Amino acid sequence: MKIRVEIKIKTNDGGFDSVVDLIVSPGETVADVKDRLSTEHLVPFPEQELSLNRKVLEDTAKLAACGIEEGPGPLC
Repeated sequence: MKIRVEIKIKTNDGGFDSVVDLIVSPGETVADVKDRLSTEHLVPFPEQELSLNRKVLEDTAKLAACGIEEGPGPLC
């Protein structure tokens, strides 16, 4: 199963710079998504944190285990 997620890219001052739509698989890890962001959208990988509901997600966590669901949401 593939799902569409919306990722909001924050700027250093706390504002939002852009929004990225990605098609992901629940079996992908947070690190997989961060790698895709760095490749496809030129966001430096070491400087990225992905969070959901203000909780930073661990790189080794699978998206399904993090509660990631299809559609717009608070994934940043």
